[in-house]
Amino acid sequence: MLAYYGYTISPNQIETGEGFLICRNVPIARTGSMDYLESELNPAGSSSKMVKVMRSPEEVFSEAALSSFEGKPVTNEHPPELLTPETYSLYAKGHAQNIRKGAGEWDGYLMADLHIQDEELIQAVQGGKREISCGYDCSCSDNGDGTYSQHDIRGNHVAVVTRGRAGKNVAILDSEKKIEANRPERKGNMKNSLFFKLFAKAVKDASPEELESMAADAADALGEEEPKKTEPAAPPVKEEVKDFSSLDAKLDKLMDLLSAKKEPEVDQDPLDGLIKSLTGEAEEPAPSAEAKVVPAEELDGCATKTADKAVMAEVIKQLRPVIAGIKDSADKKAVTDSLIACLSDGSAVSDIAKIAAATQKNAARLADKKPGIDLDACQSAYDAMNPHKNGGKK
Repeated sequence: MLAYYGYTISPNQIETGEGFLICRNVPIARTGSMDYLESELNPAGSSSKMVKVMRSPEEVFSEAALSSFEGKPVTNEHPPELLTPETYSLYAKGHAQNIRKGAGEWDGYLMADLHIQDEELIQAVQGGKREISCGYDCSCSDNGDGTYSQHDIRGNHVAVVTRGRAGKNVAILDSEKKIEANRPERKGNMKNSLFFKLFAKAVKDASPEELESMAADAADALGEEEPKKTEPAAPPVKEEVKDFSSLDAKLDKLMDLLSAKKEPEVDQDPLDGLIKSLTGEAEEPAPSAEAKVVPAEELDGCATKTADKAVMAEVIKQLRPVIAGIKDSADKKAVTDSLIACLSDGSAVSDIAKIAAATQKNAARLADKKPGIDLDACQSAYDAMNPHKNGGKK
C-alpha cells in the first residue's frame, strides 16, 4: 500500500519532517471541452479565434496517458517549453505521483498526489496559489464542425498556476492551512531506543548460560519499577496479561507461546510471524486507489514510540532459545513477563543505568559460580600455544 508519512495540516495536505509539502487527491486534468485559441492548435496560423477542444475519457484515461504523467515534474507556472533532462533542474519544484482516474464526485477527472520540495512554491500554495494546468504533448483532429479533439496525450509536467484553463475545480484542494504542524519532542524516544540497542548488543555474543543469567537479572531490575497497587496485599496469584494495545497483545501472545507446555500445532512458527510483524514483513493489504497517510503527529506520541520495532524483534530472536530452555516454569514466566513489560511499556525502563547494574550483577554472579578459575594459568596456557610467544614452536 502506498503510504505518506507526515504531519496533517489540512484534510488533503501534509507536511513532512523536512518541511516538504504533499498535496493529496489533486485533480490535475478533466474530460470534456476547453477553450483554445485556434493559433495554439496550428502554430503556423495566426488566428485569434476561440475554438472548443474535446478530451474524451478514452483518451484522458488511457493507460499510456495515465502512465505518462507518473513521476513528472511539478513546476511553478508553465516553463517556456516542454521539459527535458537539460532543462529539468531549471524548472522542477517537485513531482507528481499516484496518477489515477477519479471516482465519485471526481468522476471525469485525472487525479494525482503532488510532492512539492521547493520553498518558494510551498509558500505560494499555502498563500492561495492552487489551480493546476498540465503540460503535455498530443495530436489534434478537426471534427468538421468547428471543434477539435485531442489524441495521444503524453504528460510532460504539472504546473501550479494562478489561473488554469480547466477551471477552478482542477486545483489543489483545501483553501487554507488548517493547523500548524506539531512535531513532538523525541528525546525520550532516543533514550529508550538506546536501551534496546544496548540490550540487543549485550546478548549478541553471550553464551547460553550468560544469556539466561542476564535475562533473569534484567527481570529483577525491571521488576523494581512495577506500579504500586492501591488494593490490600493478597497472596501471589498467577496474573493474566491483558488489555494491551495492539503491539502489547502480540507480546502477550509471545508469553503464552513461550510458557506453553506443548508446541502449538501450526504450520508456521508463531514467533516467526510475530517477528515479521515487528520488522514490517507481514502480509500487506490489497492496494487501494488513494495513498494511505501515516500520521506522524499520532505515531510520535503513541505508546509504541519507546522502542524501534526492528530492535525489539532482534531482542526476541536472541532471547527466545534462552527463555525456552529455562526449566523452572515460574522463572520462565517471570523472565517472560519482564520481557513483555520491557518491550510494551517505556515507563518501566526510565534509566539506562538499570541494565548496566543488571550486567554488573550478572558478572559478579558468574564470578561467584566459578571461583576456581585461575586467569593467570589460563593466560600461561594460551601463551604456550601461541607461536608468536614461544619462538614459533607449538
